[in-house]
Amino acid sequence: MHDAMGDEPDDGDPPASADAPEIRAAWLARVRELLDAGRIDEAKASLTEFHRRHPQAELPPDLRALLD
Repeated sequence: MHDAMGDEPDDGDPPASADAPEIRAAWLARVRELLDAGRIDEAKASLTEFHRRHPQAELPPDLRALLD
C-alpha cells in the first residue's frame, strides 16, 4: 500500500536507470573529481568499472588514457 507521501516519484518521470546518459555523465564527472583530488588509483578503478559496465560508451579522450 502506497500513500501520498510514499517513495513514488511525484513528477511522473520514471527514475533514471544506470544506463541513462545523465548517470554515465555523472560517473565520468566523478572520475574527473577523483583525478583532480590526486586519487589516481581510485579514478582508474572507477573508470575501469565504468568501461566494464558500458563497453559501448565512448570515453572522452582525456579519460581514455587512464585505461592504457
